[in-house]
Amino acid sequence: MLRDDYIAWDECPSADRCELIQEFCLLVDEMIRDIKHLQAEVIRTRYTLSEQPTYPHADGLKSDILSDLGGVYEEYPAFQEYMRIMYDGGNPLAFNDFVQALIDIARGRDEFKY
Repeated sequence: MLRDDYIAWDECPSADRCELIQEFCLLVDEMIRDIKHLQAEVIRTRYTLSEQPTYPHADGLKSDILSDLGGVYEEYPAFQEYMRIMYDGGNPLAFNDFVQALIDIARGRDEFKY
């Protein structure tokens, strides 16, 4: 846990604040890409297993194929600032094209975009 008097800028004396914030946003953006890919992989695996008649939980997977895919990050001020800077306030995990791609994967129509 960080101390209350911690100042991140002291760690990077050669970077100005804007540079450091931009680098953190780019890092989070890469992490969001990884999250999207992993969510898509979970749905692909669940779909494949749900189509296997010998898999004991196939019926349950069909109804829960899109559940519990990840955390909710919007409550964090840092994520809110990231969304504001990078996506004009929008959540990249909730954009229509991504959500629709996940729904399509769950229905067996996979374009492997993620």
